Amino acid sequence: MDGTDHLLSTLQDSSSAGVSISVAMATYNGEAYLQEQLDSLALQELMPFELVVTDDASSDRTLLVLQEFAKIAPFEVRVYQNPNRLGFADNFLKCVSLCRGRIIAFCDQDDKWHPEKLRICIKEFDDPGVLLCVHSATIWRSGTKLSRRAPDFKIRSVHNPNSTDPLTVYAGYSMVFKKTLLDFCDVFRRPRDIHSVPGRDVLMSHDRLIWFVASILGKIVCLPNDLVFYRLHPQNTCGITPDRGLMQKLLLTAKTVNYEVLSDFSNECARFLEESLETTQLNHNEIRHYCEVAAKRFRTRARLLKLRAALYNRDANLATRLILIVKITVEGGYLFNPYGHRLGLRAALKDVLYGLPGIPRIRSLGIDT
Repeated sequence: MDGTDHLLSTLQDSSSAGVSISVAMATYNGEAYLQEQLDSLALQELMPFELVVTDDASSDRTLLVLQEFAKIAPFEVRVYQNPNRLGFADNFLKCVSLCRGRIIAFCDQDDKWHPEKLRICIKEFDDPGVLLCVHSATIWRSGTKLSRRAPDFKIRSVHNPNSTDPLTVYAGYSMVFKKTLLDFCDVFRRPRDIHSVPGRDVLMSHDRLIWFVASILGKIVCLPNDLVFYRLHPQNTCGITPDRGLMQKLLLTAKTVNYEVLSDFSNECARFLEESLETTQLNHNEIRHYCEVAAKRFRTRARLLKLRAALYNRDANLATRLILIVKITVEGGYLFNPYGHRLGLRAALKDVLYGLPGIPRIRSLGIDT
């Protein structure tokens, strides 16, 4: 057993053979497409042992569709209705808490699974260090398969603990994971979402949280297989990031950003890891190392972002801006950024070409550039 496997002994299953799989579905007014998704679950080549549904106070026929399916489903179906709306992320996390399987697959109400989805994904858990499997998916609009995929993995890849950016986002419909992942933390005290704004705080989404914890504690496998039709329609709760051309990317790079808020967010992620270590149900000593490494990286990123906030402060003069860029450079802030704790080359280009001349400051003073 290698060091990773030893460190993650409290998170392991012996193998995928005979492992119980729960499908966790969160619903809300989903009757339009729900039946097609349920039918695809019943056609899985490897059957789950249960479907758990938490309904977020639907007012349409969603519950009736679920009740009718439960009568004929080839696996147990358990449906819970929330008395008050939780929102999609908390609804999914509540659903996971009610699952009894050791492996969980998030399931959106409006997609359609390929028959081989669970059979292919479950094999990856033969490696006891794997905590999360993420696969590619086909985008589907009005019954037509589009050329774009999301996610779009070109090859199978394996990411060891702390070897990838913990703030990467892949949609829940593409995720199959070990339930013990969430024994690490109190999911309802998770960090705010990176895009929260003062006065309108939103907690980290369920799928972002799963990637966040899995990328720190164990291995993640990414598969190129298209295993879900992701349906695009006007009622989608969350969409997908559009393809952007070079000019759009350059414009986004030059966009004014509140680096003070991002610095606070990075510190919040570090605190979340440190506090989870004090309360986790998992073996405290075995996971401490990975959490400390990740927390230290978040503290580094917070410090770099704080410097960047000062760089873009309207009161900073040219000499101050130059000193700040030198400080970021000396701290390695502009180096290659595979783990998400540095700023990277694109940030360096923006800071030299946009921040150093004080272009945001000139704009804030109402001077035409």
